[in-house]
Amino acid sequence: MRSGIASRVRTGVTRCLRPLMLILLFAVLALPLQGQADQSESESLLRVIQGLESLRYEILQEQKRFQATPIPTEAEELELWQAISEDITLTLAQIDAAITEHRQRFLEISGPVEAPPPAAMPPLLPE
Repeated sequence: MRSGIASRVRTGVTRCLRPLMLILLFAVLALPLQGQADQSESESLLRVIQGLESLRYEILQEQKRFQATPIPTEAEELELWQAISEDITLTLAQIDAAITEHRQRFLEISGPVEAPPPAAMPPLLPE
């Protein structure tokens, strides 16, 4: 039987991560539907990237909060604590990989960013 701390940690993390994972699942499943509604695929990719960045930020905040909790001393609780920590780390890695992939696809679609010619740029210092 799990002790009170392990149960509270599991409940707290599950309560926080479950909505975040649902948001991620919705973003991934809504990509084809959103792509049909958007004027172009690049707009759709930008929305997905923005959603993934928001999700990443929220998970990073939860990770900071989780790491601020004291490390359990009992073996069973410590094992659960480490499993939760690994799960958060793996989730962040998957989100980072998805962001990188979507950014690469966006760059392939939109092409390289071109800088304006020097004559068209405003002066750096007032003349």
